[in-house]
Amino acid sequence: MSGRHAVLRHLYGGRVAYVQPVTVVHDRPDEIALYLAAGTPCKHVDGLEPLARGDWTCRDRTHERTDVLMLVRPDDWYAIWLMWWHDSGEFWQWYVNFQLPLERTLLGFDTADKTLDITVAPDGRWQWKDEEEFAYAQELGVVRPEEARAIRDAAPRVIADIESGAYPFTERWLSWRPDPRWSIPGIPAGWERAAVDR
Repeated sequence: MSGRHAVLRHLYGGRVAYVQPVTVVHDRPDEIALYLAAGTPCKHVDGLEPLARGDWTCRDRTHERTDVLMLVRPDDWYAIWLMWWHDSGEFWQWYVNFQLPLERTLLGFDTADKTLDITVAPDGRWQWKDEEEFAYAQELGVVRPEEARAIRDAAPRVIADIESGAYPFTERWLSWRPDPRWSIPGIPAGWERAAVDR
């Protein structure tokens, strides 16, 4: 149902490393759309090394500066974010976030960020982001060889969509705004309980 709250979590080795409360825009068989508002309380691990060691403490933080609409298709190894500057409402960029395909949970959805990204300017120009971090994550084992292969297989498809101006790299969502009645979700009790080893 549009407007319900959910939690997007990133799991590594069966433990939760990142927590992002979101609002569900739609949840369809072909696409899930999640909204992350500026001012949302989150939890975050700093750096790749703690993930590699399997030893970390999640720090409290607040998502700031941008409002983000995340579009994810089932089984895709990436999400496509549309990002607006919160203060001005100006569209900033599309952002391709390579991650594990979503898993449904009682709280919402689980995935795991795999560090590699693509940024796409409003005029369609794109560039890779965090390639060195992606290589380092593979050295540390945070990105497994089979995951790196899946991401490399997925990348040409999304790049083709960018260069051809295919959905969602269109004007379809650019004028979208969240329902002003929506409240900012919080982090629910039980956020740290992970049922899936990711």
